Amino acid sequence: MKGFTKGKGSGKKFIPTGSKKGILSKKDLQSNKPSVAGNNDDLMRRKQSLDSPKDKHVKEFNEKEVDYEYDRFLFGMNERGTGDIANAVRKAHEVGIGGMALSDMIREYADDTETPIEDVDENYVIYDHVMNEAGSLIEAVTGYDVRDDWEVYANHLATSYNPHGDEDKLAEEINKLSKEKKEDLLQNKFVHSFIDDTDVSLHI
Repeated sequence: MKGFTKGKGSGKKFIPTGSKKGILSKKDLQSNKPSVAGNNDDLMRRKQSLDSPKDKHVKEFNEKEVDYEYDRFLFGMNERGTGDIANAVRKAHEVGIGGMALSDMIREYADDTETPIEDVDENYVIYDHVMNEAGSLIEAVTGYDVRDDWEVYANHLATSYNPHGDEDKLAEEINKLSKEKKEDLLQNKFVHSFIDDTDVSLHI
């Protein structure tokens, strides 16, 4: 029988080696990760099955299903559809407002106006906030209050800024500014977003 001895004196032992299932090799005993012949093959096969392209495809497919069901859930919670929410989030992101801050604004609006939250137009809330912030900055620089001539037309995805007075006054007041003051004003995210949505013509 093939093998080797291990230990000294009375503690010396003869360790048989071989290729039969369940018998440890010398290499196995010296390894930091001892293994039993036969069991390793099963473990390797299981690992390979988990890493197989087939399982990765299933994982990706499941994630797509979750995304789909997530959209369906939002649609169920908001009958106007997820497009309204996405548009409001996009507008908020444009001016540096995160999703949690936007949700807080919507809840605060619902509380202040005593409106059921499911009836709140999230696009109106963010558009109105942007116009108020932009209007305050424009008034501070030009003395002109844009809210005298502009208002938010609330219509979910079609929410926009509509003139209800002199629609040319906004461009006239900003165009009176020096180039430096005008550039500084338009660099502000709120002002830039508001001006873009009004389509007024400015001399840059």
